[in-house]
Amino acid sequence: MEKFLTVHPEWKTYAEDIQIPAGAAVPPDMRETLQGRKVTGYNKGFVTLVNPVDYNDVLELWNLPPKQCFPFLKFAFGQLIFFHDTKFRIMDPVINVVEIIGDDDDFNYIMNDLVIDEGMLIDNLLMDLYQQTVDTLGAPELDECYAFVPALAMGGDKDINNIQRVKYKEQLIILSQL
Repeated sequence: MEKFLTVHPEWKTYAEDIQIPAGAAVPPDMRETLQGRKVTGYNKGFVTLVNPVDYNDVLELWNLPPKQCFPFLKFAFGQLIFFHDTKFRIMDPVINVVEIIGDDDDFNYIMNDLVIDEGMLIDNLLMDLYQQTVDTLGAPELDECYAFVPALAMGGDKDINNIQRVKYKEQLIILSQL
């Protein structure tokens, strides 16, 4: 996580430990890196290392089996990176897709290359919009995210004036129906 931390400095540590169940089908390097860590926010709340058990139910909204998914990174606009069925994937509620972003041996690539890539940060994770709004809206808490209101899928515009801080799971329930 060395490169990750150069782009996303530690911001806030929560009391909760990250729990990966014994026998869970996750890559060894992912388990070694995450096991025993605390839930932690980075880069003024732009990205959070989350406890998988707290976000499994969210993935069920996208017809993924919650007990077989292991989310570990949540971004400010609700994107969730997780491991499922030998692949790393991203669930992006802004554009309502789930995509494969790596194979089971790509954990280090995801942490030290993909989520620090400027194109990924701006084009997919909307870091530029986050940086323009975080001082006004405040960083989202663990149960919150930023959202476009109205949602892009409902004709909303990707405009800074349309960004609000909302409850994460409630927002995903709405977006998963679009």
